[in-house]
Amino acid sequence: LEPGRYRVWAEPVTGLAGLLTARGKPGAELIRTFYPGVLRSAEAGVIEVAAGQEVQSLDFRLVRANLFRIRGKVTGFGPPAAGISGLLVGGDSERLSSFDAKPDGSFVLNGVSAGRYTLVAANANTTLAGRTDLVIVDGDLDDVVVSLGPCSVLTGSVVLKQANGKTVSLAGLAKSGPRIRARLLALESPLRETQSVQLSAAGRSSFDHVPAGRYRLN
Repeated sequence: LEPGRYRVWAEPVTGLAGLLTARGKPGAELIRTFYPGVLRSAEAGVIEVAAGQEVQSLDFRLVRANLFRIRGKVTGFGPPAAGISGLLVGGDSERLSSFDAKPDGSFVLNGVSAGRYTLVAANANTTLAGRTDLVIVDGDLDDVVVSLGPCSVLTGSVVLKQANGKTVSLAGLAKSGPRIRARLLALESPLRETQSVQLSAAGRSSFDHVPAGRYRLN
């Protein structure tokens, strides 16, 4: 390993992404576990590795948990549901599982442990997207509906803030000066993590097909 900071996790060989089991039925199953014995990456211990260092005693035990099924349907699109896919996201925005919807929009996710999740779905070019929050306590979830709607277009201008607090328009700078780009970083929208666009000659930016979520612009 190169020097750096790491999180360590293990999973049974029958798992898919650590959470899907071969049987897909409720029961106490071994699931993906992060050091020192937690289920979410945000709670995992961070391992510092220096150059030439041998890190020892990273012992931890896989956790057993009851696993359940999520079954539902994606709506809000013209049939058939070609290219409709979705993601199951944990409370720390970690991608846990994915699905491709059937022609009627139906989907099934097996082997999900109890917890709070967000289920998101979109069409192939992300012009339509939707999301719904889920809570699994001690049983399967049926008849879950994810309704798709049009994504947004974000437009705006970038200005230069001077030391005296005044702002100056960048109109023309993008054309005559150095190239300036704007980036839209998703904080909790796993369908699209980053968009990057070059400013127009008027110093304006436009981001297309933006799903609902929280973002940072820089």
